[in-house]
Amino acid sequence: MTSSNGGQVDINSGTRRQAVAVDLGGTWLKCALVYDDGTVRSSRRIATPTDGRESVLSALRSAISEVAEAAGGLPAVDAVGIGSPGMIDGDGYLHGAAVNIPGWADFSIAGELERRLGRSVVALNDANAAAMGELRFGAGRGMHDIALVTVGTGIGVGIVIEGRPHAGKGGVAGELGHLVIHPEGRLCSCGNRGCIEAYASASGMRSLVRELADGFDDAASELAHAARSVSNDLTAEHIYRELRNGDPLAAAVNETVCDALAHAAAALAVTVAPERIVFAGGIMGSADLILPRVRERFERLVLPHVAGSVELALAGLSSDAGLVGAAAAARTVQ
Repeated sequence: MTSSNGGQVDINSGTRRQAVAVDLGGTWLKCALVYDDGTVRSSRRIATPTDGRESVLSALRSAISEVAEAAGGLPAVDAVGIGSPGMIDGDGYLHGAAVNIPGWADFSIAGELERRLGRSVVALNDANAAAMGELRFGAGRGMHDIALVTVGTGIGVGIVIEGRPHAGKGGVAGELGHLVIHPEGRLCSCGNRGCIEAYASASGMRSLVRELADGFDDAASELAHAARSVSNDLTAEHIYRELRNGDPLAAAVNETVCDALAHAAAALAVTVAPERIVFAGGIMGSADLILPRVRERFERLVLPHVAGSVELALAGLSSDAGLVGAAAAARTVQ
């Protein structure tokens, strides 16, 4: 297993117990055997079915059973864990809908998989799974309480307290993407205005570029010129590449993004009070341009003692964080 910067993760020999872990996403379903030292093997990746809950559950059962065969079958693995989008409570029940998976709404993920597999299953929110991975093998190693903020299409937040994933009542703990920080602000996909996600997510950033572009002429900003091109599909990588080139529109967008992420960190710091808040996601490839500004704003939003008690850091794991975290959660919670 490698870290996000390409270095090897320092792992112990462990007892070499094996869990089956699943990272379920709107596009891909990943399933693998995960040793208790964090090693991932026998990995499978298939397209997530788009024709309803039963098809997804059937694909999960098949993938879990197939991967378990590499360990001698399901009875030979010590735990089964799945990280899934959505508000999932401590019993593995999904409240409301995971909007990126059709039909994935209002049911017990853990219960349905247990019925199909004939053994216990731990289900948790995918951000909580990634946070567990960071706690055990990444930027939170050696700690007890951490929070993970993932910046992607939306904003995902995972919380671990005393070494266990924290879902809260109804699975709503960590739903900070839709915390309003600017009343009457930008329209969010949830229907509210001024949510963190409307400013700091990848989708929010794209619309923000186009919204602000009118204030910059083509000669001053290459990014503004690109935003006015109907055929141009703006990405976070494009925005931060232009920021490194000194583009003023990119700088304005980054200021807005960092302010929103600082508000998320401040909310976590004064409620959860984690030892470390870890940031992950595609835009963190430009963490050197983001985290110092987030820290600066964070320190303005909280009391000095709070600012001095919470570290802000870059995530340490690669895309396997959800898998190793789901396995760790399954061993911890069951």
